Amino acid sequence: VMMADEEVALWDLPSDSDDDDHVHAESMKEQHFTPCIRTDKWFFDDDGPRTELDEPLLVLKRQADWLFWQGDHQGCLDTAKQALAQPDAIRGRQEQREWYDHAARAARHVGHEADAIYFGLKRAEFDNAHDISGRRALARSYMAFGKPVEASRCLHVCLTAQSSVGSLWAELAECYFAQAELPAGAQIDCVGGARTGQQLLCLFGVGCLIRAIAWTRASEKAARGFAKEALSHQCTSLEQRFSEVGKSVALGSACEGNSFGDQALQHVIQDIQTMVEEKPGGPAFDMQPFEQQWFLTAERLPENEDAVPDIEPSEKGAR
Repeated sequence: VMMADEEVALWDLPSDSDDDDHVHAESMKEQHFTPCIRTDKWFFDDDGPRTELDEPLLVLKRQADWLFWQGDHQGCLDTAKQALAQPDAIRGRQEQREWYDHAARAARHVGHEADAIYFGLKRAEFDNAHDISGRRALARSYMAFGKPVEASRCLHVCLTAQSSVGSLWAELAECYFAQAELPAGAQIDCVGGARTGQQLLCLFGVGCLIRAIAWTRASEKAARGFAKEALSHQCTSLEQRFSEVGKSVALGSACEGNSFGDQALQHVIQDIQTMVEEKPGGPAFDMQPFEQQWFLTAERLPENEDAVPDIEPSEKGAR
């Protein structure tokens, strides 16, 4: 609920809030609003506004919002389930989508894998070429429950629809690194030695990171205000992550000089091509169609000055 400062208490975002929640909050501050929730909590009482109390699911939605932002994710999940148990009362696809969204996100925070995946799959059914937030949220649930293969499949769908979103490439990179099980205190040699599926997964991840950095930099160049600042922080974090990966994965020339452009991507693609040519077929080299498209050829990365601001698809939580 957006109200003037003097009428409400300030809302402190939970520490585990997603980046898009913080961006939303900061953008409201720039417009002289304060992100907040009403302090009277009328939606828990019987004497609230009559027009809204006559809409039971609207009251439940207010309760779900409040419970989620107070950190009571189990309460939010129970409330969402209560609403979804009344399908005849849910008006339209938009409202149904929002309830699946609330339920999936709350279940992930609570650690209920079955509910998070079930409601996440139901929410993803509402995605389209312009809104892939449900599939992206489902990928996060799969990752949270240690299923990076399933998460990568979701992100393949997202990136097929919107390939210019840097943060999507970054999330896909982490899926591949999780599948490769990067060793602590040891290094995987991707430029020599016996070719393995683990090496291939590492190269996939590095290729995704290079694309993530390039697209995020391009979006930063074209952005203004808080969005530009947020993208700058993302670039710094991605570059730091690239350096960290370099300590676990020997990449040869791909890592020289912290280059994140076309040349670095070309080196990675060439290494992948060599690996596939040397040992075609087999479970370790069973590339998905998305991987064949993006990791056997190198597209030209965006030029910063030609970039168009990009709004990342976001996982909308209970608000």
